[in-house]
Amino acid sequence: MKKLLFYLLTFFTFTGNIFAHEFWLAPQKYSWQSGEKLWLRWQVGENFRGDNWSGSREKALQLRAYSNIYSYDLLPYLGNAKGDSAKLDTIKVAGNFTIVYQGKNSFIQMRADSFNAYLKEDGLTNAIQWREDNHRDTSIGRELYQRSAKTLIRTKSTLRKSDFLKNSFFVIQSGLSLDIVPLDNPYNILQPTKMQFNIYFQGRLLRDGLVRIWHKLNGSTTVKTTQVIKGVVEADIEPNGEWMISLVKTEPLKDNAIADWHSYWGSLTWGY
Repeated sequence: MKKLLFYLLTFFTFTGNIFAHEFWLAPQKYSWQSGEKLWLRWQVGENFRGDNWSGSREKALQLRAYSNIYSYDLLPYLGNAKGDSAKLDTIKVAGNFTIVYQGKNSFIQMRADSFNAYLKEDGLTNAIQWREDNHRDTSIGRELYQRSAKTLIRTKSTLRKSDFLKNSFFVIQSGLSLDIVPLDNPYNILQPTKMQFNIYFQGRLLRDGLVRIWHKLNGSTTVKTTQVIKGVVEADIEPNGEWMISLVKTEPLKDNAIADWHSYWGSLTWGY
């Protein structure tokens, strides 16, 4: 155990902060013709602009594509080299698909001031209050973190725009630790529309939390923050550009020799 702890602290200790870094799935594009090659990238960065992650297949627990009637295991397409993307043969069936990724736990350690700033930035008031109440707000932050990411794509079997099926996306939970589920198909809207999304944590509707709504259009990115209310988030969505919904949830750990906290990072992306 001591050797394992030394290994983790040696390779995953940071003195900077990560609170501005999001993690998301980024396909080359979101609408595909059947038979095209689809490159799926994992991105990490700030302001909805990222670089390829440093992970590989060994970091992944799950990579699947779901529709209302189909399910595909995509994990074999993810390479073993760090920073790999997944090169996929486009799903041959026309329709709407949700691609989901679940990562394994990783460890990070931060200075107290960086950790406190990260907690504040992401609205993790439960952790802030606990650290203050237990006189730990000047202690280093030792955290296990897990990433859950989803993206919405659509495929068609002809060149007609109308060939995109109008059915909804896979709108039930997909087994992710932190799961963002659209209650309607965002690709069906023709004008700015208020949409709702369910937020699940460990299989149950999340009571509250801070959520970011990102919109990237013509090289410019805007972000709005909103609150989860009884498991639901509402957002004003326009049918243009790229979109991402992201949030973080953290829980205290007991009797853990490596970390004091476990955080869960979730995101959902789609684009027009």
